Amino acid sequence: MPEDNVPDLGTYILYDRVVGPLSPGKYKLKVEQNVSVDANYGSESYSADSERVFTISGPRWSVDLPDIHSVYPPKNDADAPTESYVPFITLGRKTLPWERSIFNSNTQTANNIHSYPWIALLVFTEDELTDSNGVLGIHNGEKKLKINSDKIIDGVTYSGVFANNASTMTKLGIDDGNHDDLEVDALRVDSAILKSVAPTVDELRLLSHVRRVNPSDKENCGNDDDGWFSVVMSNRVLSKSKKYHACLVSLEGRFDEQLLPDNVPLNYATSTSGASTINKGMSALLSTLLAVPNFSLFGNKSSGNKGVKGGKGGSSPAKVEEKLVLLHHWSFSTSEVDGDFQSRMEGLRVRVNSDKLNGVSRGDLIPLGDVVNDAFGAQTKDNVEPLLLGTDSVPGMTSNSYLRTEMVGADGITDEVLYRGPFTAVPENHHPKEFPYAVSDEALAIVEELGIWDISHASAFELGRLMALQDTVLTGAIHQWITESKSNAHDIEKNNRLKEKNLDSESLANIISKINFSKVANPTSPNPDNMKIKGGEK
Repeated sequence: MPEDNVPDLGTYILYDRVVGPLSPGKYKLKVEQNVSVDANYGSESYSADSERVFTISGPRWSVDLPDIHSVYPPKNDADAPTESYVPFITLGRKTLPWERSIFNSNTQTANNIHSYPWIALLVFTEDELTDSNGVLGIHNGEKKLKINSDKIIDGVTYSGVFANNASTMTKLGIDDGNHDDLEVDALRVDSAILKSVAPTVDELRLLSHVRRVNPSDKENCGNDDDGWFSVVMSNRVLSKSKKYHACLVSLEGRFDEQLLPDNVPLNYATSTSGASTINKGMSALLSTLLAVPNFSLFGNKSSGNKGVKGGKGGSSPAKVEEKLVLLHHWSFSTSEVDGDFQSRMEGLRVRVNSDKLNGVSRGDLIPLGDVVNDAFGAQTKDNVEPLLLGTDSVPGMTSNSYLRTEMVGADGITDEVLYRGPFTAVPENHHPKEFPYAVSDEALAIVEELGIWDISHASAFELGRLMALQDTVLTGAIHQWITESKSNAHDIEKNNRLKEKNLDSESLANIISKINFSKVANPTSPNPDNMKIKGGEK
């Protein structure tokens, strides 16, 4: 892949995948050298060899935080949008999703196994991960599970992640007993729920890609050095007013366990006959539909209990839990309104500022749509606060969009101050400054009516300064400008001194060339015995 194919600022390049030359594991490097020498007395041959064993490792049981560039929605977000975006995680390693395989040596497939990532981002609601005992199926921190051995947590015994999959442990090479007590973060979820949420095998390949951005593009690249990222997306659209858990899980070597909902063979036979090809395609489609849990092919004619009946008395089968290695986890909650722009604008509310409206009182919050439609009287819009002041998220906002807050000075003293952003509810008189600010303190202003500081411009100055220092291109240009300015100032001073002596660079060079530096007397150090210190003391 050409390294000079760097995208322009503000753009990026997408790749299906980036696969490393070697998979994780142990390798042996053997070097042999044979030398033949022809001489008058005959020829001789010499040979030597050397072996080195090395291991290529990579994330397997967890993904370190430095390898995680960002997640979306952000961790603990309480107002994540819905319908417009799907959750995703951006990783700093461009090859990470393809460094291992969901297949094993016994899996029969002619497809390129490296085109399938070994990790998946699964998104569950909190209800879906909570078992019948009210325990959340996220095991991290002190509640980690073991690879194979049992572990007691809060009085409940949990089996190991691979305790019921001895064949998988063998294929992964972790059946030697050394990994049995290894504790890892784990996801515990009902098998039916997992199949209803997880992507199909073919979808799994489409949910990961590589993104390359310009390393100088700080908005997209942040502090990353090379601009290469891998992105793993979820396949789930979010619903309103729910708490979700995003789980980056490992599927290494677990394809044969049929954890994913798509059990259709990966390879379909081709045929030269058009009719036969259609039949093959219909057969594959039918197999796909039948592999989807609870899919009603000819409509749902059943009534009453929707569970699968089994045994005498029609009791439902016992639930089966699956356990997956949890590489990374974060949670968030979605907004009460849809995530698109129109829904968010329609969901805005404003505060009533009088008692003149019908059915509402001063201080009540009413929808913006009711204001536009004069739902509470002909003068509804004349009896509400400006929009910025009507939201319940900024109750301390003043009538001219200032927010009363606190500032801790360098001396540790806390002062009450006012702050506002660039957008105001009412027009503001702007007083242009005569000279640029040197430091942020020069941008402080005093509100004479209240006798407190206005830190708005000072905050903007400091924020802009910090953002500028994050830009390596800008700081490099400033350093070059300072260096060139000092050099130019030195040249100007030198030329001014030469003019004062009625000299120019050429005549000065002639004078210097005539000096015999070998005859210049070396300065002598003063004799300390002949030195007198002030006051007459030696």
